[in-house]
Amino acid sequence: MRSCAVCAYLGLDPSPSSGEVGLWTSLPAIVAAANQVFPSAPAGEHHVMLAVCNEHVVEIYRDRIPGLRMAWRLRVEPAAPALT
Repeated sequence: MRSCAVCAYLGLDPSPSSGEVGLWTSLPAIVAAANQVFPSAPAGEHHVMLAVCNEHVVEIYRDRIPGLRMAWRLRVEPAAPALT
């Protein structure tokens, strides 16, 4: 099984992924790490399938990781900008 792409993005020790999750993001590093990228949406976001660990699935679900949100959650505004 692949390592969590969010752990890698955040510079953390890699955890094993629990599977793939559909996410909306405009973060280039996350788009590059995706297993599948669907056509981009307005505002430069992409719907991606990403290998994610259990901890980060929960953190994304709770909107605690800027720039990532669950693909099934509908919103008008784009994902938050990346951490700098």
